[in-house]
Amino acid sequence: MSTVRIRETPQWVRSSAGVLLLALLISAFTWGLSSDHSLSNFGINYLFNFLLTATLTSGLYTVANHVHLSWVDQPVRHFLVTACLTIVLVVVATLLTNVVSAWVCCNANPLRVIRSISLSEFLVIFLVTGVISGVVHGREFLRQWKTSILEAEQIKQAYVASEYELLRQQVNPHFLFNSLNVLHTLVYQDADQSARFIRQLSKVYRYVLEGNREEVVTLDRELDILEAYLSLLATRFGESLQVQFDIDPGQGAKGIIPLSLQMLVENVVKHNDIREDQPLRINIGSGDGILWVRNERRAAVAKRGTTGLGLQNIRDRYRHLTGKDIVVQPEADTFCVGLPLIPMQDERRIDRG
Repeated sequence: MSTVRIRETPQWVRSSAGVLLLALLISAFTWGLSSDHSLSNFGINYLFNFLLTATLTSGLYTVANHVHLSWVDQPVRHFLVTACLTIVLVVVATLLTNVVSAWVCCNANPLRVIRSISLSEFLVIFLVTGVISGVVHGREFLRQWKTSILEAEQIKQAYVASEYELLRQQVNPHFLFNSLNVLHTLVYQDADQSARFIRQLSKVYRYVLEGNREEVVTLDRELDILEAYLSLLATRFGESLQVQFDIDPGQGAKGIIPLSLQMLVENVVKHNDIREDQPLRINIGSGDGILWVRNERRAAVAKRGTTGLGLQNIRDRYRHLTGKDIVVQPEADTFCVGLPLIPMQDERRIDRG
């Protein structure tokens, strides 16, 4: 199937047609106001108005194209420079047009023609120039304005994309750093358990790599990988770490930021004291469209090193993707974080980007 291409009319053709039409309208108006309604008088009027309109139009386009000041960034300077050049253009165009038209029609003396030009004629020509100038400079202003908006939007999109990519890349080192801390302790305790831990770690880390290519995953999928991660923690802590789930089954199809649950559990383990005689309890439940992760607060005796990226990473990713913020409720004995569940239609909207 062939495609019909419509060629755009060249700018010079449109400008020429506009000059001819404007000169015709002005000539008809001035000819109608005069006492001489002969065709020869109309011809003289049209010659004068055509030369004047053509000179002003070409001059104004030249000014617009050669004044290298932005209407957007330097509007006052652009206006002042343009106004001064336009005044000079009007004076020159008026004198030149009167001299040429009078010489062609009447073979008049140029000096006499110049002396006969009245102030009212200059004012009328300034009025005509204002109309033409509004069209010429208005088009240029709109062009620069649209260009500046487009450039600003492109810069904004590039900044947001690079910022979000940095947030996504923070997940991998954060997860690996904390997992290696666990493995470092475990390897001195039991070689067999260390081997099992490494196998489970490879399974979880595969999801980390896959999850980094997605912006939103279902809650069911996130919970599956959380179960695998909890088995890693159980290898070390046993019954000292207890996790209870209280999630409405109907929430599983909703979306969540990938690896957010795993990172929250990491933070709980990292910042709290876990002992056999006093198990640390974590509750993961849902309510009012929010997934809540609540844990007991027990300050660790010796604080482990932390990158400080986990909670802030989740907060920034939620803000970027949904415009919503996570809920953080620190209390004396508990620490609670609420993650807004994302309806899957919102996920499709996000993916269309």
